[in-house]
Amino acid sequence: MPAKLKLNEGANIDDDLLKEKVQGEKRSPFKKFLRVCAIGLHLLVPVIGWARLWKKTVTIYPGELGLSQNSNTGEYILLPPGRYILLSPFHNFTQRVQVNQKVVKLGPFAIVTADSGEVAVTNKNGV
Repeated sequence: MPAKLKLNEGANIDDDLLKEKVQGEKRSPFKKFLRVCAIGLHLLVPVIGWARLWKKTVTIYPGELGLSQNSNTGEYILLPPGRYILLSPFHNFTQRVQVNQKVVKLGPFAIVTADSGEVAVTNKNGV
């Protein structure tokens, strides 16, 4: 039967645990395991958060356009140059393209560039 731990007035639990250890009483392996897991969990949670944030950060450089999609609604979003953090789990980065081409295809979008003195003619589905 485990011994009950009583806290002295004005002391915290770490002081009493330290006294137990100094007095020669050993903690069970399970208690040691729980303590190691608690410390590991406190260290692991920030690492996972930073890794997710790093993965969901997108940088679109000058001369590029990006495309992201909200998979919950199916909505596409054009991203001009800049840095974006896609915090929603449904908001996914799709692709990045250079805009120095005459025709740029981004998912359902097509951007046609006509220089001065040129005429651009487009059609959609043959119409």
